[in-house]
Amino acid sequence: MINKKEFWGFLILIVGLVLLLSNFHFLDYSVRRFLRDLWPLIIIAIGVAMILRHFGKGSETSGEGQQIPPGNLYTGSISKTFGDIRADLRNLDIDGFSGSTTFGDNTVNLSGGKLKSGVNRIRVTCIFGDITIVVPANIEALAYGSSTFGDVYIFGKTDTGMSSRLQNQTDGYETAASKVHITTGTTFGDIKVIRA
Repeated sequence: MINKKEFWGFLILIVGLVLLLSNFHFLDYSVRRFLRDLWPLIIIAIGVAMILRHFGKGSETSGEGQQIPPGNLYTGSISKTFGDIRADLRNLDIDGFSGSTTFGDNTVNLSGGKLKSGVNRIRVTCIFGDITIVVPANIEALAYGSSTFGDVYIFGKTDTGMSSRLQNQTDGYETAASKVHITTGTTFGDIKVIRA
């Protein structure tokens, strides 16, 4: 079943495309005509999303989210168009991890992950969805978050409204021998980087 965020994402996308094409006179539609004549496109888009989400599930998925494949199949990068990513980096290298979705939430848990000496970098992005990163107490981190339409919360600090941007770090980040640099970004959604 398509979730509420995907529905609103498709609705915004379709309305925006039709209005943009109308502004450039590729379509001769007013908003009233669009709502009257083209509303079935919303239903078609929802159906396509449901089909693609169904086919997107395979050996790497569990429940509603995409899990990191076991053992040597892990490449450090997960990308998904429809659906959520839930990445648990336990016993896996943190450095170089990236997660990206178009329509869906990203949840990354760094607890039990392996750190190399120096700075370990991860990047998590999405267009329509929330990002949550859980940093355990034994890992020092610096995090940057950017959301066009949403709130950003990083280690106790918050930035709200349009074009929210925030950077914060844990107390021991500067002196830690091994640490994590987290970069996050979303267009429509909230960002949370929290301590476990």
